[in-house]
Amino acid sequence: ASAKAGKKQAAKAGPPSEAQARAELDAFLVKYTQQANKNMNGSRSKPRVFTRGKNHVAQFSEIDPVSVHADMRKSISKHFDYTARMYYVENTFECVGKTKSEALKGPFKVVSSKKLTELPRYYKGKWEN
Repeated sequence: ASAKAGKKQAAKAGPPSEAQARAELDAFLVKYTQQANKNMNGSRSKPRVFTRGKNHVAQFSEIDPVSVHADMRKSISKHFDYTARMYYVENTFECVGKTKSEALKGPFKVVSSKKLTELPRYYKGKWEN
């Protein structure tokens, strides 16, 4: 019961300070990147394999953690306390081989990069995307 009371009081206390929201955003960015890289269709630990001509191609995509950054501001919406723009680069890696196992061995090389933007928001005491 005390945990519920604590949450109710936190909700009544109003939005967190910008510094606190920024710290929570930074933690969210790290967690989001790790989770996205783990769950991506064709990840480093489980690349997709397909044939291209007579060769086998192992391919995966992942967010470059070094590229992840975000701008944050107070929201003008009554529904969110803060909004952010999250920027990152998603790289696609490939290795080509004569066999599936050869392709999966690597080394993998970046074959394309996409710059992406997402819009997380601070809602009910936490960042979500």
